[in-house]
Parts: sequence; C-alpha cells; structure tokens
Amino acid sequence: MRTTLIRPRTGNTPDPPLGLMLLSACARQNGHTVQILDPCPGDMGFIDEMVRFQPQIVGYSMLTTQVSRTRVIHRAIRDRFPDAVTVAGGIHPTALPEWTLRNLSVDYAVCGEGEITFPRLLNALADGSDPARIPGVATLIDNHFSGSPAPPPIADLDSLPLPDRESINFEHYLRPPGNIRGKYLRRATSIITSRGCPFGCIFCSSHTLFGRPVRRRSVDHVMTEINLLQSRFGVDGIWFLDDTLLESPEWLAELCRRMHETGLPWGCQAHVRRADERLFRMMKDAGCLQLEFGVESGSPRILRRLQKGSSPDDVRRAFAICRRVGIRALANFMIGIPDETEEDADMSFRLAREIRPDHVVVTFTTPLPGSALFTESLEKGWLPEIPDFSTDWIIRQTEEPAVALSMDAATMKRIRKRFDNEFFWTNIRGYFLYPRFLMDILTHIIRHPQRYFRGFSRAIRTGRLLHVIETIWEEYNRV
Repeated sequence: MRTTLIRPRTGNTPDPPLGLMLLSACARQNGHTVQILDPCPGDMGFIDEMVRFQPQIVGYSMLTTQVSRTRVIHRAIRDRFPDAVTVAGGIHPTALPEWTLRNLSVDYAVCGEGEITFPRLLNALADGSDPARIPGVATLIDNHFSGSPAPPPIADLDSLPLPDRESINFEHYLRPPGNIRGKYLRRATSIITSRGCPFGCIFCSSHTLFGRPVRRRSVDHVMTEINLLQSRFGVDGIWFLDDTLLESPEWLAELCRRMHETGLPWGCQAHVRRADERLFRMMKDAGCLQLEFGVESGSPRILRRLQKGSSPDDVRRAFAICRRVGIRALANFMIGIPDETEEDADMSFRLAREIRPDHVVVTFTTPLPGSALFTESLEKGWLPEIPDFSTDWIIRQTEEPAVALSMDAATMKRIRKRFDNEFFWTNIRGYFLYPRFLMDILTHIIRHPQRYFRGFSRAIRTGRLLHVIETIWEEYNRV
C-alpha cells in the first residue's frame, strides 16, 4: 500500500519525526511503500508531493498540541484525495479515540504503540480483511464507536528496526546550532533509547502511550544507531529524547563507556531526585554537556499537588551538583498550576534565581488528554466539556493559556513575562561564544526581513523579549 505519513508540526525545530520514521521502517518491512512528510507550520506545498505519490493511505501522528494543524491538513487532503483511507495515531488519538474519529473525521485511530498495530492495519486494508478486528484499531461503524483496547507495550525494543532516515530529507535536521541549547553543533540530532516513565506527574500524558515501566533498548542496539549516524551522516552531537535517561544506573554506566569511545557531546532529560554527583561526573566524562530538569514550581505545596515526587531542596541539590561537575542545567517551570497563587509563583521565581540555571523555559499549565489533570479538569468544570483543541493548545507558541486553572489569564501572562525577561540574557548568552552562528543568523535576517518583522513587533507589543529569540529560532529553522 502506498502510504503517506505526516507530522502536523506546529513549530520549526531541528528534531526529526522519529516516531514516523520508525513507523515507516516497520511498514516497509511488511512490503508497503512509504512517503514521510514533515511540513513547516502554514506550509501546504507538500500536497504537490502527495499528488505525485498518489497515496492510498494517509497517516497522521499527532499530539494534542497538533490537533489544530492536523485539522487544516486533513481537510485539504480529503479534498484532494477523497478515496484515501486516513489514520490518526499518537498520544491524542490514544487518549481520545472516539473524539478523534468524530471531530477529525479520520477513518481509523491507532491506539497505543503503533509499530506492530499500524502495519497490521495496512496489511488488512491490502488484503480486504476487517481492520476493526485488530487490537488497538478504532473506527466508527454506522456512526457507533468500535474499538478494542490497545495491545500491551512492546516488550523487546531491540526487535524494532532503526528509524527510516532514507525516506526523508534528513540533512534538514542537521542544521546548526543543534538541539543542545547553548551549544553550537554543526550536525547534531536526536534519538530515543527507552519508553515509559515511572513518575506520576499529574500534567503528563506520556504514560498513556508508553506506560509507566521503563523499557530500554540494549546499549548495543543504541550504539548501532549512533555509529550509523556518525558514519553515514557525520553527526557531531546527540540529544537523548527519553523522558528520563537515569533510571537504570548499570545501563547508563555502559552507555557512558560507549559514548566516551565515540567522542560525541550529548545531553538528556533527568528527574532532580536522580541527581548523584558520582553519576553526573561519569556522564560528564562521557561527553554529557547538558541536563534538562522539570522543576515546575518552587512551592513545596504545589510540587505535592503536581505529584512530582520532588522538593525545592531536591532542585537546589541537583543544580548545585551540575555546577560542581560542569554540566549545563536547564530548568522547566509552569505557570497556572491548579491551586497556585501569586505567592507560589513568586516562590518559583525566587528558586529560579537561586539555582542559576543555564537556560529557563516557562509554559502555561495545560491539561492534556491522557493526564490526570485533564480528567480532574473535566470533573471540576475547569473544562466544561472536551474542547476543540484550537491554537491556544499549542502551548509553546500560544500567547494565551488554554485554560485558567487557578489564576486569571492576565496574571499568568504577567508572571510568564517576568520570567522571560529576567532570564532573557541567560538563555542567549551561550550563543555569543559562536561568532559563526551569529553571522549565520544576521545574514538570514538581512535576507528575509519580512519573516522577522511580525515576531519582533509582537515582542514590543507584549513586552516579552523572548519573542525575539522565538522568532529568530523559528524562522532560522524554517525550510
């Protein structure tokens, strides 16, 4: 079956669509022909590529933040390819399969991990058997929802092929400065070595798709991919996209030993409760440049409310160890957490200044489907019904909070602006170490001034200096 896989992304990032690339590899193993498309926001020119390909199946891999973009793309595809079978997969369809079928009007939803389920669906469509009998496939039959539970998570991740990097313009994702913030790399990229997260944060929906227990690829399997990235694509840095990389010290020790042999710099995400100086020194010696932590709040009460399993003291300790060891540390904070007051938010601000992070990201708290917070929001009427997931749900790109769970929107925006402006220089100073990159950026602005005018004007209007950086980053990475 000729299959087009689309990531309806809402931002210009250097991260390749690894999920679709893995899905493509699995579909190809089953004899199907695959086209992968990853259009920039607002770009509809990819339809011409589909016209040449003439897909029989069109699949979307979507997060809740991508629903609004998926809706636009799907309408265009229905008009141009009325006979194509459409399928949606990912966290959002897994959390809300019936909503996805009814509101996006796709033919099928794949629930759970798709590497086995999706090829089975393609095989069924090819031989004329009933796809609705496949575990994890949902559809509407005579306007009635029909679907079986998602199959168990894939136990042996080594049984999966490596992502299909040949069916996409992979060179586009190797543009500098790379995705280790504050470090200039010419050809960095991302990989995933595990699935699952044992922590119970109420705002996270990752477990909906991948579960709680952590399943890992073997270090040999991971290094096969990394060695391929070095030899085939000349990659000079790795960002591990795992929810957390530090849950198995023995596995991590072996990974560090092997990464040391490659000489590649790398970064990853971690939980502050896993901070350990011996471990961090081992990672530093193996090339680790940066750790990203979900701090979320400086208020002990709010951290308990979030079920983070951490305290402000844990945060202080983790960032202090990073400074001693020499690893850059990024802090993620949220504004608008349920029951949060301005005093709580001020505690977050004071903690951020105290721990002196190398980069700060602040977002509005958003109750994503599949999270405990989404269920609570419906039960308590914060969300009177399942919303349409408009552009306000894009989180990082939106100017307005999707839902005001505690403070009003104006207060949340004011607090976020305070964070952004306080840490503006913190977030950009690292790039001043790389004059070549600055010259690339300046040249791009001079060549495409109209692209940057809107973002710069928005920064003046909102008073958020970070809009300048967001605009530069988005436009520089746009095709």
